This record gives sequence, C-alpha cells and structure tokens, in this order.
Amino acid sequence: MKRLFAGLLVWSFWATLQAQIFNERFANTTDLSNWVKVSDLGQRRLTHTPSNLRIQLQPADPPSEYLLRTKTVFRNSDMTMELRHDGFGRVTVGLWSVRKGRPFAWIALDTDDTDYLNFGVGNAFTEWKYSGTPHMKKWIKFRIRVAGEKIVLSAGGKKEVQVVPPQERGDTYFVFLSLTCAKWKSGENDTTVRRVQVKSQR
Repeated sequence: MKRLFAGLLVWSFWATLQAQIFNERFANTTDLSNWVKVSDLGQRRLTHTPSNLRIQLQPADPPSEYLLRTKTVFRNSDMTMELRHDGFGRVTVGLWSVRKGRPFAWIALDTDDTDYLNFGVGNAFTEWKYSGTPHMKKWIKFRIRVAGEKIVLSAGGKKEVQVVPPQERGDTYFVFLSLTCAKWKSGENDTTVRRVQVKSQR
C-alpha cells in the first residue's frame, strides 16, 4: 500500500509538470465558450466560416473596440495566433497579466496614420521600428513565448527578445485579442482569426 501511495504521489507530481495545451480553431460556428468578452463597443459583425472567425468593426468616436480573453490561465506560456488583417484600425494580440490586471506582452498591427508592427513588454515598445504595411492582407503568425527571465515576440519574420522585468516574473496570463477602429481610419477593421494555440506549464 505504501508503495502504491508513493507511486501515486510521483505520478501526481509528474502530471502537474506536463504541458497544458490550448487549441482554438473556431470550428463551431457559434462557439466562443473558451473566451470571455471583455469589451464590445461600437458597431461590429462576427462571421463564422469553417475554422475561421471574422470580426468587422466600423470606425467610430470613441473608437469601436472588441476585446476577447481566454477563460484559461497560463504559466510560462508559448502562444501562437494566426490571423489576417484586411482592413484598417489596430489588431493587438498578447498576454494579459492575471496578477496586475493589464496587458503584459503584446504585438500590435496597425494601419493608416499608425503604420506599424509594434512589439511591447511592460513599458518597452518598438513602435515604428517595423512597418505594418508588409504584413497586411496576408495570413501571419503572431508568437509570444515566455521562458523564465526572457520573452520572445515574433510576427511576419520579425523578432524581438526582451528581458522580463523582475517584478513581472512568475506571473500567470490570459491570452487576449483586441480590435479597435477610430473615426479617422479610412475604413472598417476587417480581421480574421483561424487558430490560437498555447502551450503552458500547469
């Protein structure tokens, strides 16, 4: 009995160290049950096609906004999101700090007056270092990987490696997707997402 009990303890400890896998392919035309809608402002339209979620936001003042985050919490996350931005306005994907209740790391793709692919961690941003135009109207992968004291952000062949601030280490995260469209944009924000995958230590 003691040997069996010890074996169960070892198995339980081993199981807690296994990778937690989150896969969202939007296969069900009405199912967003893995997500929490945090914000829904302005006029928007959701369209489901097989394995795709298309989100369209109209320009508005104040800006239209549609913000989703996962219900699942992740630690030491490796997140990949595939999307296509065919319109105007900003699309931001990233990790939302559970402890601090705000974005921790993100990648933003914007158009028009803010033509950039912006990588951000905490208070550090790349801003206009990379243009957003080459990454429009095509499928690209956004990836954010937290590995101890470092974080790697990549999209469209661009990559940034940054140090996780000491006060941010050991946190857990939601994955989030945010779309906005301000009044001065040339047209609607038209973005399609087809896959979100997260690998995480439990």
